[in-house]
Amino acid sequence: MRVLFLTPHPAEGASSRYRVLQYLPHLRLQGIHCMVSPFLTPRFYRIAYQRGRWGAKLGHFLISSLKRLRDVIRSGRYDAVFIHLEAFPIGPPIIEWLLAVRDVPMVFDLDDAIFLSRSSPSNPIAAWLRMPQKLPSILRWSRCVITCNDYLRQYAERFNPQVYMIPTCVDVEQFCVPPPRPLRRRPLIGWIGSHSTAPFLEALKPVLSRLAKRFEFTFKVVGSARPFHLPGVEVIQEPWTLAKDVAYFQELDIGVYPLPVEPWVYGKTGFKTVQYMAVGTPCVVSNVGRNREIVQDGVNGFLAESEEEWIEKLGRLLADPALRARFGLAGRKTVEERFAMHRYVPSYVNILRQDAGKRSPAGRGV
Repeated sequence: MRVLFLTPHPAEGASSRYRVLQYLPHLRLQGIHCMVSPFLTPRFYRIAYQRGRWGAKLGHFLISSLKRLRDVIRSGRYDAVFIHLEAFPIGPPIIEWLLAVRDVPMVFDLDDAIFLSRSSPSNPIAAWLRMPQKLPSILRWSRCVITCNDYLRQYAERFNPQVYMIPTCVDVEQFCVPPPRPLRRRPLIGWIGSHSTAPFLEALKPVLSRLAKRFEFTFKVVGSARPFHLPGVEVIQEPWTLAKDVAYFQELDIGVYPLPVEPWVYGKTGFKTVQYMAVGTPCVVSNVGRNREIVQDGVNGFLAESEEEWIEKLGRLLADPALRARFGLAGRKTVEERFAMHRYVPSYVNILRQDAGKRSPAGRGV
């Protein structure tokens, strides 16, 4: 079987890496030939979310657009096309429509609430052009849909009867618990994210300021383009790189994952929580969305809502190394049981071989 995978990002993009790329070696072992075509090249990805540089962005965009048209032309050589999140970043669903016209079986993977309008501070023009209203048509044209949580599953089922729920997972051989290290005098609390989630860190500033009056700790920020300064708190800031993706999580004593309470968050995977747990890092995360399904409060991590809860629960972890160790073991067990990538390889194989190979159902065509 031959499958063409269309992704928005190269390996540097977390959703493409964990929803598609990590599965490909396992699919190939099952006799599925996989070809991946990201819209953003690694070079384009590095500048896409920066402010300005419009000339360079336009040049890359035109080249990537031509490559997408090439993907449509060569799609007939494949048994199915697997689209992760979007085939084309702006405008109407032209690429998906062309694939549907050619009766190319499509599997659509939805791991974000892209049907909601949401502005992008780094690229407001692109955000305006995204046309979230195109998603229902894409879902109808697809042979089946894969989602990462029940919120997205319920949305997708309004437009397609064949919907599967597969959580975003990690390779537990790579995301492993590091060897024990001596206790630090200043425990390391860390946040690992991107340009889109960096604004959520602002909510933790009063929490960290108040904690610093009671405890010694260092706060590490990875992946934020904006400087993070907080008087009275020792802060380390580092850009994210693919080579250290796992090491960032392993080096922490405590992980934090603040999120706002808004509809867009309900479509998130809670994946940062899974990554912390996978390497045995105890975490305090916002009590919202998918986090509520991953974390058993007080058992394998902490859920927090108010500023007081954040302070109380981070304080307990800072003061108690044994509690950190207990949460770490419980979190790792949660990931091995529910979020280990190898458990879901058979699901992907079955979806591609059975659902993607069907002819167009009645009424599903363009």
